[in-house]
Amino acid sequence: MKKNTFFADGSPLQLTLRELQALLLSPTFWGVLVAGTIVVAIAAPFGTGEAFSFIQRLFYWGAIGLFTYLPAMVVSMFVSLILKGRGVPERLSLALGGLAASIPVVAIVLIISNLVVGMPLSILPSIPLFLLQCAAISVAVVAVHYLLRTRTEDVDPAVGRRPQASSLQSRLPLAVRGPVQHLEMQDHYVRVTTEKGSELVLMRMADAIADLGGEDGLQVHRSHWVAKNAVVSSRREKGRVVLTLPHGTEVPVSRTFAPAVKEAKLI
Repeated sequence: MKKNTFFADGSPLQLTLRELQALLLSPTFWGVLVAGTIVVAIAAPFGTGEAFSFIQRLFYWGAIGLFTYLPAMVVSMFVSLILKGRGVPERLSLALGGLAASIPVVAIVLIISNLVVGMPLSILPSIPLFLLQCAAISVAVVAVHYLLRTRTEDVDPAVGRRPQASSLQSRLPLAVRGPVQHLEMQDHYVRVTTEKGSELVLMRMADAIADLGGEDGLQVHRSHWVAKNAVVSSRREKGRVVLTLPHGTEVPVSRTFAPAVKEAKLI
C-alpha cells in the first residue's frame, strides 16, 4: 500500500503548520498587527470614518487584519511549498502562492463586512476588481514577508522568540539536545539530528552550520552537514559517494564537497 505523505514529517502541510505556529508566537507579528490596526483606524479609509466610531474601527480593522493575514499566509505557504516540491522556481512559486492567498482574503473581507454593516447587492459587480486588487496586495505582502525572513533570524517555534544564545542547541527541545550528527535542509527548515533524536528548525542551512559551535564535522552537500564521528561507512554509487550514518541514514556527497570529505578521511 502506498504511504500517504500528506501528513508526514516534513510534508508541505506540516511545514506550513510549523511556520504558522512560529508566526503566532512572534512578538513582531503582533506588534505590526496592532500598530497597523491603529494607523488604519485613525486614517479611516473606505468611508469607515463616517460609519464607525474610533473604537469600532479598531475592532473592524483589527479583525480584517488578523483574519485575512493568517489564512493568506497559510494558503500562500502551502501552495508555494507544493509547487516548489514539483520543480517550480522559488520566486514563481511564491508569486503563485500569493495569488492563491487573495481568494480567502476576498472571501473573509466580504464576510466580515457583511456581518458588520451588511453587504448590498450593488457591490457584487465590483468583486472581480476587488479580487485583482487583493491579488496584487497579497503577492506584495508575501514577497515582503519572505524577504524579511531571509534577512533576519526566524522565530523559534519552541520558545516563541529569537534564541538568546548563538548555539544551535538552544533551538532544540531539551529531550533532543545532544551531539549533532546530521543537518539536512528541507525547504525553509533544517532537520537537526542528534544522538537523542531529530527536530525541524525554522532557519537557513548556513545559519545552522554557523551555530554548531564546536561540533566536529563538515558540509558534504548543499543540503547536508555531517559530524565526522557519525559516519559509519561510505560507498560509491553511480559515480558518487554516499555516507551512511547511524540508524541507516544515507547522505549523498556532492562533487563540490568531495575533496573536503576525502581530506577528512571519510572516504
